Amino acid sequence: MKETTYITGHRNPDTDSIASAIAYADFKRQTSKGTYLPIRLGSLNKETTYVLDRFGFQPPKLLESMKAQVEDLDFDQALCVDENMSLYEAVNLLQDEQRHTLFITEEDKLFGIVSLQDLWRSYGDVWADEILYDAQTPIKNILKVLRGTPLVGQGDLVNRRGAMRVFANAPENSTNSIKENDVVIVGDREEYQEAALDRRVSIMILTRNAKVSKRILEKAKELDVMVIRTPLSTFMTARLLPQAVPVGYQSSKSNLKVFYLDQDLDEVQEEVVKSRFGAYPVLDDQDRVVGSLARAHLLRYKKPKLILVDHNESKQSVEDIEEAEIIEIIDHHRVAAPMSNEPIFFRNEPVGSTASIISKLYFEYGLDPSPEIAGLLLSAILSDTLEFRSPTSTRQDEYLADRLAKIAGLELHAYAMELFEAGTSFSKSDIGSLVRGDVKVFQVKGKQCRIGQAFTMNLEAGKSMEKDFSKAMLDVLAESKEDVFVFMLTDILKEESLLIVEGPCKKTIQSHISQNWKTGGKIIPKLLSRKKQALPKVIEALS
Repeated sequence: MKETTYITGHRNPDTDSIASAIAYADFKRQTSKGTYLPIRLGSLNKETTYVLDRFGFQPPKLLESMKAQVEDLDFDQALCVDENMSLYEAVNLLQDEQRHTLFITEEDKLFGIVSLQDLWRSYGDVWADEILYDAQTPIKNILKVLRGTPLVGQGDLVNRRGAMRVFANAPENSTNSIKENDVVIVGDREEYQEAALDRRVSIMILTRNAKVSKRILEKAKELDVMVIRTPLSTFMTARLLPQAVPVGYQSSKSNLKVFYLDQDLDEVQEEVVKSRFGAYPVLDDQDRVVGSLARAHLLRYKKPKLILVDHNESKQSVEDIEEAEIIEIIDHHRVAAPMSNEPIFFRNEPVGSTASIISKLYFEYGLDPSPEIAGLLLSAILSDTLEFRSPTSTRQDEYLADRLAKIAGLELHAYAMELFEAGTSFSKSDIGSLVRGDVKVFQVKGKQCRIGQAFTMNLEAGKSMEKDFSKAMLDVLAESKEDVFVFMLTDILKEESLLIVEGPCKKTIQSHISQNWKTGGKIIPKLLSRKKQALPKVIEALS
């Protein structure tokens, strides 16, 4: 298994979620062994996209499932060969590489599979005497297998149908056994050589580097007989000659079982049990052979390791989180952590941003983040605390932001305004993505509660689009079947929010927050925090 530990924020990522995943991966690379990869579970919002571009980072890889796929296995490099490779070379290659299966390919596309068992069986098979012709054996295979030297003739394939024969008896006694087009093995006796030529054999193989006269070679040329000389004995020549047959002749070419990089492992395991091969080709999305998968790779597989940042609830994380092994959690929200079988590192602090906790970790280890990482962390703190206006903000957040701003070479307030300006502009066409963006789902007294938040520097414009927000929220509820959707459109500078509620529990929540709430949304002063202000009100209303 490739030893990669994935680091992810919550399902609907915001700047704190993404920046914390990237920064913590950087911190772990500096303080721990192993490979750490930041990932994301959803699309990026405008603000986060701006921050990544601003500091030169690519978006983390999108991973929508922790269910293992073939690409997660540490499978072998494929042994791919041309169909014309000799059986002799194929067996030696498999033994040298200590492997059991070859894949026959052309331009990386699969045409056949042959196993070591297939090749060994070929030594015991009773083949027809004409196998060299039937298998369209390349002449170069015969030369390689016999370590032979061509003396007369040329050609690509054994192109005349004849049997393999050893010219062992006196010529007058071999009349019936040696026939036209045969492939004949002879020694250095010239009368045997001439008798073979008189019978118009197709290939004459001279063993033990036998001497041959100029007259015999000229006669062979006239009769179009290929002459090959080998240092091997007659016995070894006769034994090895059939192994010149191309490996493609012995391969399986139909109903081949292949696996793709993006196939789920549970599906692969079922198929492997049914099939007979010891190894199977792995193909990419263009059907190119990229690896070889054996049963041992499946047995060695271990669940991927996962670190959660900026959340600790299963419902806010990847769908099939049980397919991973959670080894750490770094968060600043309420504790509702998923169960784990082993003790894990869990750092949870009541600060305004997960990025604040990760910044502290750098400094506690005597490390300064790079200016680029410092810029990411600063952006996350400013975003989550609304430049320290949010009730979740603490003195620690302010101290850490000031320290990070110095490392990043930024003036704190000026950059905060730049960040908010980049992330808060929107039009009617953006509303659908806004209500699906920075959203968290909580379970409260058996009810599924969705709470979303977006930011603006022009709440009046947002208020004019209130009906569009409500419609988009109802569309989401129609899909999710949740009990309530609470959405906050927060004006950062005025420090107030337009609160919109939709769903079956709408009236209960509205009346609990304000008895004067009649219809539509309501602007509520000093409502800035989803975690410290909106969520507690929802919990109280449904209790």
